[in-house]
Amino acid sequence: MANTRQLTCWGDGRIHYRKASDLVLQAGAQAAVGPVTAVRLVNLRRQSPSLKLNQLLDELALRQSEKLRLRDRLTDESTCYSLWLTRKGSERTFYSLMVTEKTGDGSFRVQRFTW
Repeated sequence: MANTRQLTCWGDGRIHYRKASDLVLQAGAQAAVGPVTAVRLVNLRRQSPSLKLNQLLDELALRQSEKLRLRDRLTDESTCYSLWLTRKGSERTFYSLMVTEKTGDGSFRVQRFTW
């Protein structure tokens, strides 16, 4: 429960391994590969922050089943983007949330919520 305060939700429900805190990354990885490998993953990310996720998983020398479990939980790509806007008027405050999601065919779908 404490880890959820640090999460940024991504459109596909996976943890963005470059943007998540060490604590969140370790907790998410631990569920897939256990505590020892999860700590190794966090340490490798610190040592080589520019590695893409597949490169990082190759560096860890994992079994294929472990790689697949981590790929199910982690990502280094974003397919959903959002922008919050708050505008204070003289009478009230206006809020807008715009969400853009990349679809399977490569196009983008935009939804806007205003209140």
